[in-house]
Amino acid sequence: TLDFTGQAGMWILFEYYHDGNYGGGDAYVEVSLDEGASWMDISGPLAIAEAWQTAAYDLSSYEDSSSVSIRITWSDNNSWASGFAVDDIVVNPLPEYAVNMIDQEHAFPSAYFGATTYNDVPLTQATATAYNFIGYLKNLGLNELDSARLYASIASEGFTTESYGINTVSLGQDTFYCNDVFTAAALGTYTADIYGASENGVQTSTESVSFNVTEFDYARDISGTENTYDGGSFINDQGSEQRGNIFDIYADADLYAIKVRIHPATSPNCMAKAVLNSVDVTTGDVSFLTETTFKNVGAYTDDWTNFVFDSPIPLTAGEVILATVYAEFDGIDTLVLANNGQSAIGETLLQDIDGIQTGGAAGDWYYTTATSMVRLNFDPNAVGMVSVNEFEKGNYSIYPNPNNGTFNLSINNNESGNLNLNVQNVLGQSVYAETLN
Repeated sequence: TLDFTGQAGMWILFEYYHDGNYGGGDAYVEVSLDEGASWMDISGPLAIAEAWQTAAYDLSSYEDSSSVSIRITWSDNNSWASGFAVDDIVVNPLPEYAVNMIDQEHAFPSAYFGATTYNDVPLTQATATAYNFIGYLKNLGLNELDSARLYASIASEGFTTESYGINTVSLGQDTFYCNDVFTAAALGTYTADIYGASENGVQTSTESVSFNVTEFDYARDISGTENTYDGGSFINDQGSEQRGNIFDIYADADLYAIKVRIHPATSPNCMAKAVLNSVDVTTGDVSFLTETTFKNVGAYTDDWTNFVFDSPIPLTAGEVILATVYAEFDGIDTLVLANNGQSAIGETLLQDIDGIQTGGAAGDWYYTTATSMVRLNFDPNAVGMVSVNEFEKGNYSIYPNPNNGTFNLSINNNESGNLNLNVQNVLGQSVYAETLN
């Protein structure tokens, strides 16, 4: 509650994030002059976007009021995965000229998304396309901005570029694309400095975006070469699910593995596999391509690990690929997939195999904005997880095979000692266990 006695030309400005996912409700700015007994909507529904935005609303109608209460209200409308955040609230008169850069990013062209962002890109893919730089500028002054532009530079490469100039009206917002693109020629981490300015003598602060050109890793998550994560997603705690990321293929290449970060909350005996799907760029339909065998991922939660394909998968320039991790519901073991970063709508997908989502059907696909730590790995020497039937291969035999459930197990062991025998079904459930002396 503020005292506007003797004040003139007051506005409220703030930054907000309002994703409106899956039918999320509306947000409003409201004012009360009677200490909250009644409220007036002064904004209408705040715009929905998968990005931070800047809002500004005129409070001059309440000049000389001694008690101006302001609140921001939001409802999720009983939806899921929906959220609202607000920051940097300022109540002041608007300056004559001002510009704010709401967000900035680097992006590749995409046959499916139009433009999309990857944090890590193999050199073979990066040299087949180019990075563009995008910014969102808003005029927060009383007057029109003359020829507002976005500027980007990579100092280490001597690269500079700018956008076309756009006259931007008071409180107007525009999207700016730089004219020149950058093609990386070598491995390494690149940092682009980006800012906005106009011919009226105002400019934004300079923000930096970084991206990695790698030898083998292709990633949307922002972990880079680290194994850090900012959260986890339960995959099969209620039903079977596959979850992962979409990747544009810019150059022909052989894929050797899907690289993942398994969250430590995963059950010790949880079984999972990697699945490779293709995406139709016209319809968005997802089609199965191939998969790995099931692995006990519960033993691989300390760092990145690989689901290695039996033979390399040839990928072709122009394809759009969806790499996922799949786990089946068994009511016992749970896979938790690590997350790091935020995806735009459609970049990270999950499939509800059993149709447990309210109002959904078995097999429906959904997007999530939490970026799964699921990558493409083009390393021909990728090391995979060891599965039960691969461990000490050749040191045992089972006969007869096939059988009706009664069989002999012959073990050739070079050292004396106890052996733990554990027989599991295809869901990873233990059906027999014995300690052998």
